[in-house]
Amino acid sequence: MNTPPDSPIGSTVDASHEQDAAAPRSRLRGTLGVIGLLFTVMAFNAPLGTFVATVPVSIGFGNGAGAPILFLVGGLVMALVAVGLIKMNPYMTNSGGFYLYITAGLGKVVGLGTAFLATVSYFLMVLGATTFFGYSANALVTDVFGGPEISWWVYAFGVLAVVSFLGYQRINISSRVLTVVLITEMAVIFIYNLVVVVRGGSSGLNVSDTFDPSIIASGSLGIALLLGVSAMGGFEATLIYREEVRDPKRTIPRATFLFILITAVMYCFTSWAMVQAVGTKDAVAVYSEDPAGALLGTIQSYLGGVSHDIVLVLLANSVLASVLAAHNVATRYVFNLGNDMLLPRALAEVHEKHHSPYKASVAVSVASVLALLPFIIFKADASFLFVQLLSSYSYAFLLMVAITCIAVAAYLLRHKPEGTTLWHRLVAPALGFVGVAGTLVFATLNLDVLFGNAGPAVVAILSLFFGLLLLGMIVAVRLRKTRPDIYALIGRQ
Repeated sequence: MNTPPDSPIGSTVDASHEQDAAAPRSRLRGTLGVIGLLFTVMAFNAPLGTFVATVPVSIGFGNGAGAPILFLVGGLVMALVAVGLIKMNPYMTNSGGFYLYITAGLGKVVGLGTAFLATVSYFLMVLGATTFFGYSANALVTDVFGGPEISWWVYAFGVLAVVSFLGYQRINISSRVLTVVLITEMAVIFIYNLVVVVRGGSSGLNVSDTFDPSIIASGSLGIALLLGVSAMGGFEATLIYREEVRDPKRTIPRATFLFILITAVMYCFTSWAMVQAVGTKDAVAVYSEDPAGALLGTIQSYLGGVSHDIVLVLLANSVLASVLAAHNVATRYVFNLGNDMLLPRALAEVHEKHHSPYKASVAVSVASVLALLPFIIFKADASFLFVQLLSSYSYAFLLMVAITCIAVAAYLLRHKPEGTTLWHRLVAPALGFVGVAGTLVFATLNLDVLFGNAGPAVVAILSLFFGLLLLGMIVAVRLRKTRPDIYALIGRQ
């Protein structure tokens, strides 16, 4: 037997790799039901954070009183994407999210490129949410409780410690924590909407303007569309937890469509209530001057000063839940890549008691600490940093969804599964792609809106994303030639 030129040990190492590649896959276990999965995914979305930081921007810098319709449009676009995904769901027997679905539809080369992109983008989401927590927690302590000024990174490391502990445990533990936090978030949003409606807003309730085509098309329709579609971020998590739910064929479809429906309707109605709180004619002027501050001002006006402080406390809890949800998704991407031997196989080990990807969770936690250190050392502005990091995830999410639409159509047209029609196989994915791709193009042309700045950092981020796609594809092609045993494991197809 000839010794491979790049192996100093020769055939012994090669045989060992082949044996490892043939080893049984690690599988996670859990008993999440529809509600548990739904709340886990919605926590990733951070409804209260969106309520305070995103919805006012859609009104002030988007299309004013027409903003509510664009949140419904965002929900419609994601529903179209989900139509094909759900039809593929019964045939995807492993976890893996978009990585799995794209590999099945477009092949291992594109699949691995997307896996590289997804893993890094969810990691950036962890960093962004962690920074946001540090920033908001410091503001809460100093402004509400009159406490001392403490660097944001102290709170950030604190939340990472909590998340690391929960990420190590069985997924059901995280689900319970996320459920409690989410219920409080939803309660605050519901009460705000109810009080604004009962009190008749600032000058009487106005519904007609919301559906007026001229108002919907006013201002910057593209910004409103971008924020409306981006607000649906996180629904991939329903696919990520496939191995940890009771009945994937029923639980995942129900949780996915419930998430899209609840999120779209909630943000639509809430944005309408925000407009009514200040008046249709004044909405753009009020929310464009200080989006989050204006919203918090209406909370104080309609619910009282104590409620204002309670919202700030719950906002910190909401961001904590988002950090945990993002950490769990990033962990499962690392776990899946370890399972496919694209990362060290040890990262795919499952805890004997908790049935969790505990080593992958620890790896994500350690990497998060190390990644934040340069920002701390060079004294980065947390208020700017978290916007950049979270916007990076939003852009990558749109890119992944656009690729997924193509993959879904390719898979369903090729296999024509039983129970599918041309609507499922082509029309819905194509319409979803048009909506997402159009939003992605607008985001690319208006990077200053998405990132708050279109400087060198943004160019570096975009180069990173497309570079990751290309790098993953190059690695896959290389593996196909040099390590066909590992190449065969990509996406477990």
